Amino acid sequence: MRPLKKIACTSLLVAVVVGVLCELTGTKWRYRMAVDIHYQMESIPYGQHNYEFTKSLLNGSMFRWKESVVRQLTRKDCKCEKEESSLGGMLNWSTVTELETAFNAAERHEVKQRREKEYQHFQQRTKTSADTLLIARANSPLEYPIQGVEVRPLKSILIPGLSLQAKNWRRYEVNVTASLGTFDVAAEVDEVTVEGAGQMHLSLSSAQVDNLNRQLQFITYTNTIFNPNTADTVQLKTPGHRATFTIKIRHPVIPKLYNVKSQSGLVRWAEPGCLPSPNKVSTVGR
Repeated sequence: MRPLKKIACTSLLVAVVVGVLCELTGTKWRYRMAVDIHYQMESIPYGQHNYEFTKSLLNGSMFRWKESVVRQLTRKDCKCEKEESSLGGMLNWSTVTELETAFNAAERHEVKQRREKEYQHFQQRTKTSADTLLIARANSPLEYPIQGVEVRPLKSILIPGLSLQAKNWRRYEVNVTASLGTFDVAAEVDEVTVEGAGQMHLSLSSAQVDNLNRQLQFITYTNTIFNPNTADTVQLKTPGHRATFTIKIRHPVIPKLYNVKSQSGLVRWAEPGCLPSPNKVSTVGR
């Protein structure tokens, strides 16, 4: 019986020690050993959407928002929050710090300027001419983006630059097809027939080319197959003409903005995923 009691006591002691260690270091282990491919998202109430494309679409054809699609385009992708275990406060770990409290009032303005300058340097180091959005003007009736369209894995975007430059057709029709994602429309335009919403093949048709072009501005693409650092080839077709363009699927490069003027023995950089808005910083030892 004694050997069994010793084994039981030893096992219990090991379990307690492991539990305490997990509690103490749980925050670090979660970040280092797990990768959450789903972004933390927060819905924005109806009527508070900040549509970049609204001004150009207010005049002209009548349309109705598809709220389910719009919410996918206007959700926030990050939260700069501190997450720690109940005993984590005993250790001096890196955490999210408000920019307003990280520096005193006298140097805050200068720090923001240095941070913005460093971010511009980061953009110059990481961005290339291939990331610039270019729209192919219609040699054929089709206009479409040649390059510069990018989506995060499992996220949604509006596809820019789609248009049909045609006249005197009995009925105007455009089809788009993808292999790694699906299409939908952020709004429904009057007198336009939409078939295949939420699928890999979307068909649009209308007797009015202006209405069709308005609908093309609302087409969204949602990546449905998690495979970062790839690209989806999109086929754009109209009767007698075809075009192809790619949508890059990748995570954005995480900015690291170093406060090169710091003399405190610390290096500060912006919290990943929360740029370019200069509201948060993280502080760690060199």
